[in-house]
Amino acid sequence: MPSGTSLATLQGHTRAVLHCQFTPEGHTLITSSEDTTIRVWRWRTGECVVLEGHKEQVRCFSLLTTTPSSETHLLSWSFDGTIKVWDMSSGERLQDLVCHQGAVLACDVSPDGQLFATTSADKTAKVTHTCHQYAAEPSLNS
Repeated sequence: MPSGTSLATLQGHTRAVLHCQFTPEGHTLITSSEDTTIRVWRWRTGECVVLEGHKEQVRCFSLLTTTPSSETHLLSWSFDGTIKVWDMSSGERLQDLVCHQGAVLACDVSPDGQLFATTSADKTAKVTHTCHQYAAEPSLNS
């Protein structure tokens, strides 16, 4: 296959797409958008699960692995001041935390997987205890 060949065009977001990341096996691409949604794409087939629940643009997200079950979940943060944890395969919202009075600009998971740290336009950084233990997946964009 020639370099630079487009393999897929995934359409569904209604506003600008802000972030994308492949899952480790490469079969799934996740995108977040100004349209308040996250889309979990099987990029070869175009199948898509839409994660809805944020009220403002979804700035970014991170892949999480629960321990000990090794299920993959998604941690998202938004300009609505919330972070959410999702089951990527079902689209179910597992955790919904109102963290800030301003946009959440960044989020990270502690090495032991028990804390989230967030920064915000409200001029604060907060550390929050999780209800599950997670291991953050490595990201090239973080």
